[in-house]
Amino acid sequence: MRQGCLILAAAFLCACAPDLSELPADIEYAATTDYEPVGGESADIDVECPPDTFWYDGACRSSDLVVATTGGYDVPFSGRVFVAQGERLDALSELSFPVPLGGPDGTDLSLAVAPDRLMVVGRDGADTVWAYEPARKRFTTLRPPEGVYLNVQDAAWDGARYVVSANQNDALFTFDATGAAAPPLPLGDFSLPGTAPSPAALFIDGGRLSAALQMLGDDWSSRGGRLARFGADGATRDPLDLPLADPVGPLAVNRALSSRHLFVSCAGSYQARDGGIVRVDLFTGEASSILHETSEPLSPLNVKVGPLAVTNRGDIYFVAFDADWRGHLQMLGRDGTVRRVVSDINAFAAVPIDHSPRTGRLYFFDQRFENGAPQSRLNAFDVVTGDITTTPFDGAPAALRVWIRDR
Repeated sequence: MRQGCLILAAAFLCACAPDLSELPADIEYAATTDYEPVGGESADIDVECPPDTFWYDGACRSSDLVVATTGGYDVPFSGRVFVAQGERLDALSELSFPVPLGGPDGTDLSLAVAPDRLMVVGRDGADTVWAYEPARKRFTTLRPPEGVYLNVQDAAWDGARYVVSANQNDALFTFDATGAAAPPLPLGDFSLPGTAPSPAALFIDGGRLSAALQMLGDDWSSRGGRLARFGADGATRDPLDLPLADPVGPLAVNRALSSRHLFVSCAGSYQARDGGIVRVDLFTGEASSILHETSEPLSPLNVKVGPLAVTNRGDIYFVAFDADWRGHLQMLGRDGTVRRVVSDINAFAAVPIDHSPRTGRLYFFDQRFENGAPQSRLNAFDVVTGDITTTPFDGAPAALRVWIRDR
């Protein structure tokens, strides 16, 4: 693979990182599935958009790349957020929040986006969401009730209110545009006997809200997987049962491929190979497994599946962790074959991933050990040419998102 070197602002160390490691030539590390990509549901409209914008979800939109780092899970209030406007990686700049990002005991961040705002989610002890609206230059803090352990997981904006999920709460928190608490959305009716709903990732489509439920028992193991669903009017809809347990990853939709299909990674049981990837038809409610983990030796499916991203063609890239706690970037291709793309990623650090429907790049944030020290790296992978541009970063990887924005 060819590789470029970016010239960044003074805040970053600029260097051409070593080539991404190649896999052993004598081991194929491939598996065949019955996966068939969807497509054709999104309207093919011939619209000429202004420069640096593209037609997406019914309008000409722009796209930025947002990256979040931490000083470490055990370093208090050490979160930092960087934005590359127009996905121009040579113009990465820090977005400064008026308050420190993180918690008093450490920092674990995630990111959520809406067309007009960015949300930084403080997880595991921080239990806070910080929202930023660029058009108004307004920062808003969303703070669920204090004094109890919540483990906030995700946030979403439906055009009128914020919704926040917390793994240890049996309802979704809601807030108005100013950050004031609003009535919660109860989840108790969605749980199974002997489980808590354990909400994680959120997804909003046309005002309709879906929340991935991990259905955790007393031993913290998942007893199944569901999507709790609410109509645009806030009314509860019937839950959607997933064929695999423990939905852990972001709920991914690429509208350049399909406006109706959602993809989610499911971890399954702890230390068992019974997870995989599920595709959900948001129109019919049908949920099907398109990839299953396996215990077969030398298979790229002998892994635990992590976060995923879906390309415009329907290829699915996902992070995977093997029994030796090595991380890999893998691809489920349109031909149904699973291949290992990059290996030797530090599995003890976050490996966030996202795909840009505008540039065709797959972004993934990894960490490697160089000269005995961890080095975090942002990778921009052109899925057509195979070129990778790698940018070293200070701090530990936390999250990244392609922010598809209103113009």
